Amino acid sequence: MNVCKVNCDASVFENEQLAGFGCIIRDSMGIWIQGCSVSIPLFSILCCELHAIWRGLVMAWDCECKEVICETDNLDVFLLVSRGATRMIRNDSDLLDKIKEMLQCNWTTTLVLIQRTANRAADLMAKTAVFNKQRLKQENISGSEREREMETGKGTVKAVALIVGDNNVKGTTHVSGRITGLSPGLHGFHIHALGDTTNGCNSTGPHFNPLNKHHGAPADHHRHAGDLGNILAGPDGVAEISITDSQIPLSGVHSILGRAVVVHADPDDLGRGGHELSKTTGNAGARVGCGIIGLQSSV
Repeated sequence: MNVCKVNCDASVFENEQLAGFGCIIRDSMGIWIQGCSVSIPLFSILCCELHAIWRGLVMAWDCECKEVICETDNLDVFLLVSRGATRMIRNDSDLLDKIKEMLQCNWTTTLVLIQRTANRAADLMAKTAVFNKQRLKQENISGSEREREMETGKGTVKAVALIVGDNNVKGTTHVSGRITGLSPGLHGFHIHALGDTTNGCNSTGPHFNPLNKHHGAPADHHRHAGDLGNILAGPDGVAEISITDSQIPLSGVHSILGRAVVVHADPDDLGRGGHELSKTTGNAGARVGCGIIGLQSSV
């Protein structure tokens, strides 16, 4: 890969004694390549931001990027890294040295200061790491599980889901979770191509469809990889999710990491409804909730 953009952000919840950071790598066309959502011991916000930049640069190097634009919305970090500002806090020095080592590698790197509103996706990844760490502590869930949290466009739909590779069935991925705040009935549930929520769920792009097929049901041979069918919300507006699928791997060229999961207002007709949108979206209506798919680390 020649050119890539890295977005980094951190989040500190001092009252909860929790911190985390998020990193996103996009190619020159804005397509997600890789992302991470990592919880870390509670340090200063400056230290957490440095963690984010260092991890983002490491990921970009592993992706064989030749030119990197690294974006941060933290002025102190920007000055510290790009202009040699002298402000230092405990635990910062080693991280700064690691970042400088990465910057001196055989590639072109540019650190850019951006507005916070332009860094929303990385901010969500950082907050997801903190929320998930808090949940892992509360529910005693293993920190090795890949976990993601859905953020919503209207703030009324809430969800928590685990996405894990199934060790018992080779080549499958299991999605389990719980969504609240839905209207009773069926709702289309899909993986979309872009892990971009800068314009809410509308910026997540079309269904993930790497093989360029028509929309269909999960059991169909000809379907989008991201076609996961419908979920059912009860009278209380709660939908319990348990889906096992062979076309949404967590690794490889068709990995769903860095993409988005979307829940729709209406049922998915599974490509059989005869509507003009049946073969593209299942005529599932508006996007009422969405979330970025990333990895949760316990370190």
